[in-house]
Amino acid sequence: MFRFNRKSHAIAAALLLCVCGNVLSQQTSAPTGEWGGVMHSVKARAHVNANFNPKLVSLHFDEPSNCSVNASFLETDKDGSHYTFKPAVNGGQFCQGLYPGKLLVKTTSATTLSLR
Repeated sequence: MFRFNRKSHAIAAALLLCVCGNVLSQQTSAPTGEWGGVMHSVKARAHVNANFNPKLVSLHFDEPSNCSVNASFLETDKDGSHYTFKPAVNGGQFCQGLYPGKLLVKTTSATTLSLR
């Protein structure tokens, strides 16, 4: 039988906090709100606006792509937030080419996202 005393309670609590802290630090939350930036590709650069909500992200690409596409939220893990593209909202060859692909969003800082 194991008896707890003040010292063993403190040790058990410290171990529990370490384990919980480690698990919580590995989970990241999906981004929210409106974000804007520049997409770099081999062919061109274009401004992109991303509007995140809990269930999906809406992406709008300016010229030369000039199209919009949504992606449904799948899950968040240690690598980032995973989404799957839906068919393009308004056509556009670039956005049509994204379907049925995947999107990975990483929060690299409080003010920076990386989309792949």
